[in-house]
Amino acid sequence: MDIDFFGRVAEVKIPIFYMLGDADPWVPVAPTAAKLSALEKDHPNLSHVIVPDANHLMMTVADDRMDDADPSQVAKEVPQSPAYFMLLAAWLEKTALKE
Repeated sequence: MDIDFFGRVAEVKIPIFYMLGDADPWVPVAPTAAKLSALEKDHPNLSHVIVPDANHLMMTVADDRMDDADPSQVAKEVPQSPAYFMLLAAWLEKTALKE
């Protein structure tokens, strides 16, 4: 895709939390995290984390099926990384306390 998501992110004023799986086969994690880190310097509403041992769907690498192109499989693929749930809960708690 040739879309500049980061330009749009800079315009958003509400809190944004990017969660990148370190084993994501579709999103280039290192360059995406670098761009987000640069944006965070001027946008305090933006933050990101890299979830260890998680793919694009926040499934653990050991159970990496990535067969969501098949509609019958979509409902079966749910986040399962323990770190995903802990990081999301911590961000929600921190963000809710600010407002």
